[in-house]
Formats: sequence, C-alpha cells, structure tokens
Amino acid sequence: MGTLGACDPADPAKRPSSQAAGLQAPAREPVFANPRSKADYDRGVAGLRAIDAMRGQRMSDAMATDLEFKCADLRDVQTRLAAERDPVVWRVRSTIDKTCRYDVPLACALFEVDRIAKKRATDPSADLKGDCNSLRIALGDVGQGYLENPPVVDAGAKFLTFCGGTDNVKVVRDAF
Repeated sequence: MGTLGACDPADPAKRPSSQAAGLQAPAREPVFANPRSKADYDRGVAGLRAIDAMRGQRMSDAMATDLEFKCADLRDVQTRLAAERDPVVWRVRSTIDKTCRYDVPLACALFEVDRIAKKRATDPSADLKGDCNSLRIALGDVGQGYLENPPVVDAGAKFLTFCGGTDNVKVVRDAF
C-alpha cells in the first residue's frame, strides 16, 4: 500500500514500461497551433516519464513531496497546452490528468492511511493531526472525475474513521 502504483508487479522486468502506461512514443510529432507549446509539451513528457520511473518504489515523505511538486509542474503544463488540439498533445494532457488527479493523490493518500493505521496500532491515543492534514491534502488533490472510484471512496472513509468528520462538504450530484 505504501508504493506508487502499488498494483504494479514487484519484478521490474514484468512491470509495464512507460509505453504501456500511456507514454507511448507517438507515431508522429504533434503539430502545434502555437510553436511555443513544443517546450511545454516536451516538459510534460519528461515530467510524466520522471513520475513513471518512480512507480514501484516504496513511498516516503520525501517521495510524496517530490510527486506533489512534479504534479504541480505538470498541471501547469496541462493548462498551457489546453488550446492545442492535436491528438498527440491531447493524450499527454489526459495522461497528466489521470496521473496527477488520481494516481499520485491516491498513492499519497494510501501512504497516509497506512501510516495512520500503524500509529494507531502502536498508540491508540497518538496525535494524528499532522497525518490527518496530509491525508486531507492528498484527498483534496483527487480530481472531480475520480471522486467516485472505489479506492478513493475507501480512502475517504478511512479519513472519516481515523480523523473524524469535521468537514461540512455538500456533494451535489447531477440529476440524470
């Protein structure tokens, strides 16, 4: 539970490469409406590869912080590339969204849940304020489109169990 991509096979030889994880080398170079977007695109691809290289490693405080900074940079790239319409660029933007609005926040949340559970097991009266705040931040980074995914719902339930329910958040669902 304490690794990024905890479902990835432990054997690096069996782990999906960046090509399998959605970072496939495009069959062609993207065409940019704004030529300056190429630098942002390249920065996005490099950032995604840097995060992908961390998959399967044991999560730590330093790694969680590093991932959060990498995602902040990638979300900036995603915003800068929003006007680009090339499908290759669209794929990079989509991969950034899933990586930084689901994969990374969920991995960080699960790391915090695991840490809280261990702390509670050793000392039921342990102060969890800092850990609960970190878990709140990780869950807050989950994108709206991923909020109903079962692992996110489970992490949210564990937040309520371990940290109490002092938030007054009202969820408004679209009527179908």
